[in-house]
Amino acid sequence: MAEEVDEESPLPSLDIDAEEEEDEEEENLDDDSERLKDDAHQAVANFRSNKYRGHNLSTVSQMENIKERLNKYKENRLARLSTLQLPHRHIIEMVALFLGIDQNEVVEGVIDLEAHVNLLNAFMSKGDKHAIIFFYQDDEAPPLETGRYSAFVTGLKEKIEKRVFVSDGLHTAFKEQAVVVYKVEDKDLEMRNLGEQPELILTAL
Repeated sequence: MAEEVDEESPLPSLDIDAEEEEDEEEENLDDDSERLKDDAHQAVANFRSNKYRGHNLSTVSQMENIKERLNKYKENRLARLSTLQLPHRHIIEMVALFLGIDQNEVVEGVIDLEAHVNLLNAFMSKGDKHAIIFFYQDDEAPPLETGRYSAFVTGLKEKIEKRVFVSDGLHTAFKEQAVVVYKVEDKDLEMRNLGEQPELILTAL
């Protein structure tokens, strides 16, 4: 169970242990995404230029390489999804209810990045983070490395869409909606204690 706090609350004192890890992962994702997009665009251009003359081996090889990389990203995404257990989903459900969105949208945002999953795990562990923030706002479409795409052409369109981000308050800029989840006591969050008494407080940012 969770207690909702409507009045304005000061920002939590958030830990900064994951700052370097999240920065590095986001930088690597940006670099990899740009390279993969460039490769994909080139592969599509090659395909179109050769479609009436038959594929050459270079174009086919390039397209196969991109498919292999996207399959790997998809596998990594499924692996992140498999780590979400009942306590994780309990928190996700509460966040979704607070934001008024489907909980699958929260799940999709959480498993977009390993850093998101790590922050959620840290919050649920004793002696680690005491608060985390879930942002829900417009942003660029998820990069290819998130594993959301099964075919490279799906991820080539540049568009803006609603996405969920998990943050410690140090990286993601607040634009629209956000909910801060506080832990009442410094202890491991498990289903057996999450149901006993209010262990979490949710408040709008």
